[in-house]
This record gives sequence, C-alpha cells and structure tokens, in this order.
Amino acid sequence: AIERAAAGESAVVAVVGEAGSGKTRLIAEVLDSIHKDTVVLAGACAHLVRPIRGLRSLLRCLAR
Repeated sequence: AIERAAAGESAVVAVVGEAGSGKTRLIAEVLDSIHKDTVVLAGACAHLVRPIRGLRSLLRCLAR
C-alpha cells in the first residue's frame, strides 16, 4: 500500500497491535522513507471508545 501511495494511488494502511509491540516505531520508519509530497492522514482510537472515532480523527486531519 505504501508503494501504491508513493506512485500516486490512494491507499489505506491500518497498523494494529498490542501496546509496546513497535507500532509507533514502524510508522515513524515508514514516514521517514516515503516521498515528502505524499499526503499522510493519521488517526488513533483508544480501545475504550467507539471505533468510528478513529475515522473522525482522520477526517479532522483531512479538513486541516
């Protein structure tokens, strides 16, 4: 999906895992390696809230 996005296609990547499994590090490494003109929207959702809140945070990021 990252390669498709870099080629100009739309792509969605969800990173899911246990606390401490390296999700943040993985995302940081990927973001460092992609083209600077690539638009990245990021959102997060705590496991105690409704899953739709993650989408809401993405839409807020897009609106900025």
